[in-house]
Amino acid sequence: MRTGLGEILLRSWRVLRREGLSLIIFNVIWLVASAPGWIVIVYGAAGRLLSLQLIGLIFLIPWPLATFGLFESVFDLATGRPAGVRGFLRAGLARWRMGLAWGGINLLVLAILLANGRYYLSATSPMAGTSVGTVVSSFFLSATAAWLIWQTLALPLLVSERGRGLWQAHRHAANVIASRPLDVFVIVLLTLLVAMASLIIVPLGLLFGATLIALLACETVAVAQGMPDPDAPAESGQD
Repeated sequence: MRTGLGEILLRSWRVLRREGLSLIIFNVIWLVASAPGWIVIVYGAAGRLLSLQLIGLIFLIPWPLATFGLFESVFDLATGRPAGVRGFLRAGLARWRMGLAWGGINLLVLAILLANGRYYLSATSPMAGTSVGTVVSSFFLSATAAWLIWQTLALPLLVSERGRGLWQAHRHAANVIASRPLDVFVIVLLTLLVAMASLIIVPLGLLFGATLIALLACETVAVAQGMPDPDAPAESGQD
């Protein structure tokens, strides 16, 4: 627990080396379930087409279920437990109520934050071009980033204990951030690099984008909770 960032990265590399094919399969499943809805919503928002955005919301229904399945499967691999396609699908469906609640909350919060950030950056805002407008828009964009970080660290906690509720998981995620701010900051930078690289290098995004982000988050939580590295005994003589 005290070795910090180095342990998080080493554990992530060990899982990637051991379970690379499984991570690719999980990533493809997540993309198939999640990407269509987000693409339609983004196009609808760009064109200000409400009907298209509503269609996107329908297509987005599988997204939170697939996200729960992704994080539970990756967390299982990170802690040395087996995970497969059946387990991925079962994990999302088993907690569909919590998954849809989590997805709905996230959509609402992100819509509010991004809409306000976009508004105060636009030329139609009364504060357009002023320092106050810049500060306000920066606040909403920063709040969006903070919210996404919080959610990414809360997801491993949601799936690691079946009895853990939404509020408890988010409270524990806040504790992880407060107790390991430097580690979390570096992991966030790495996550941003992975996300940007996935958009630029399409094969990387198709094969590993989402699973790499999930893996870094799961290992951060595992290290913060003092969970043993399942690969350490076998790899101790090589690493």
